[in-house]
Amino acid sequence: MSRVVVQLDQIEVEVGKRELRAALSGNAPVAPVSSAPDNIISLTFKVRIQRCGGEMRLIIPPDLPGHLPTAPTPSLLKAVARGRQSYEWVLAGEAWGRRSIAQRTDFDERHVAQILECAFLAPDIVTAILDGRQPTNLTSRRLTRHLPLSWVEQRMQLGFPPVPLAKRRFC
Repeated sequence: MSRVVVQLDQIEVEVGKRELRAALSGNAPVAPVSSAPDNIISLTFKVRIQRCGGEMRLIIPPDLPGHLPTAPTPSLLKAVARGRQSYEWVLAGEAWGRRSIAQRTDFDERHVAQILECAFLAPDIVTAILDGRQPTNLTSRRLTRHLPLSWVEQRMQLGFPPVPLAKRRFC
């Protein structure tokens, strides 16, 4: 027996012990599965569904015991990677500005200008995006629109917590 119930604030998963064992070992179950309560594993997760840009995300609170980290958001990863790559091209003399980057990537100059802003993100913001720990409402559109150069202002604008003074590095 397997069952998944999705509600507005939680997900319930019920699976038979034999079915789970068979699925994990790659074998087919040998006998019909009993629906006796002692043969069923039941899990309940508190969740919420949230619209982020053009997609729906299932949000699991980060403080749940045994909670696994979320996967990074591909659109944010692309924005950060493209911004860094474009910046590296400029530093290496392989591109001379937005127009040459646009010709090289087949993006329009406006998009290149927006993506280039991602090359100047605060290091902790980049790390959070790579780890999938960014605020749930952060979209690539929000990340690439009028991003301030100040890391403190970036954190405020994008919804990241401020970095405590003890952890700041002054170079």
